[in-house]
Amino acid sequence: MSILIDPNDPLILQKKEEIIKAISYLVRLNRLNKVEIRDIQCNGIIPTPRINQQTKKRVCFIVDEAIVSTLMTGITKTDDIKRIVVHLFETGRLTNDQVYALICLIELLKTQPCAKDSRAHYKKFFNVANSLVNIIKSLQQLICNEEVFGLCDGIEIIKMECLKYLTEKEKENYRMKYTSALIGSNSKIISCQHTPFCPQLIPHSVFSSYLFTIFLNYSYNSGISTLILPKGSFLQSLPNQFHQFNFILSTTFTHRQDIVSTSNALLFLNETLKSQPIIIHGLQFNKPHYENIIFPIEFSQSPLKKHPIIQKLSSDLTLSKFVGKIVLINTTENDFDLNKFDNWEFFDIVFGIPMDCYDENQQCVNALPSLLIENSKEEMWETSSDIVQVFFQFLSKNGFDYNSLNNQYILKEDILLYPSQPILFEKKNN
Repeated sequence: MSILIDPNDPLILQKKEEIIKAISYLVRLNRLNKVEIRDIQCNGIIPTPRINQQTKKRVCFIVDEAIVSTLMTGITKTDDIKRIVVHLFETGRLTNDQVYALICLIELLKTQPCAKDSRAHYKKFFNVANSLVNIIKSLQQLICNEEVFGLCDGIEIIKMECLKYLTEKEKENYRMKYTSALIGSNSKIISCQHTPFCPQLIPHSVFSSYLFTIFLNYSYNSGISTLILPKGSFLQSLPNQFHQFNFILSTTFTHRQDIVSTSNALLFLNETLKSQPIIIHGLQFNKPHYENIIFPIEFSQSPLKKHPIIQKLSSDLTLSKFVGKIVLINTTENDFDLNKFDNWEFFDIVFGIPMDCYDENQQCVNALPSLLIENSKEEMWETSSDIVQVFFQFLSKNGFDYNSLNNQYILKEDILLYPSQPILFEKKNN
């Protein structure tokens, strides 16, 4: 820097603080050898960087295909962003330099004027884009802590659908892995190996299955009427439990949701069941109202974090060690008071950092520093192992082979849970 500028230049002295911040930012991205901010002198002289022989590894952030699609579709004046994201779509990976370029381009975007019929698309784009920037910038700051991360060589982004194509050597190049919550209708439930490829902030991969959600329905007797149907099922009529409802909410195992009237549901469900399993919920109203409660719940801003079911789930699942959200559904037509707990039932639990809502994303990102410093993979695995065993016992009562599920080799491999028989949940009145 001293070669290029006059250290006595008034403009440089005036902008010294910003220059130091900029250099520090570049250091975190490993575009320069590591130096301490306090080592940067006012006269522009930078001492010889410290040399550390520790092996450098990268941090991996995993995104699902829906995030890639949203950014790739883009909005006006985002051609440069599209080019980078198309590369991610085609190759499944962005290098540290490409991630840096993508984040810079997103940050340069100003709110673009849009047509009235495009507002929903613009909002979705900026929610996802700003959430991605938020996470990457937070991780860039956190990887400066060598006690937690060791010596890191930047951050890469991997498309979730490409995880299984990584070689063992490529997996070893990542010091830590983090994942976004699934947000897309075309996103498969793809688990990740726990050894040696376990995403931080998420317990056992089977917790991402819809079967785990219905297990929680049973365990806490909370939720609306739910039926899971395996692929290939054929309904001659709707089950009696659903005749009382006006609408059916159908969710496929690739996360596509549709609401259909009860009178038209049979044909729709049978057609969908030809290709994949589905979950159906009974609804009285065609526009259900949801509330998302972030965990660790101390970082949630929702009054419903004091709901008894939230408190129980947080305690029993040790959610203070993980990141994600619990979804509650309102059972009334128009009373959405967040302080009336009786109007809200458990609906779903989603592990990972939310990407489709910036406020929720920020709440989870706020939890990252304490979680990453306090937790280790081994501790997180032990925390979830007891729950996994109880969950597997539940599955064994619903068509699964408990011995196969509990095989130690299987526990460390990808597990994709698909139902082999119908599973029905109805809340019992106490």
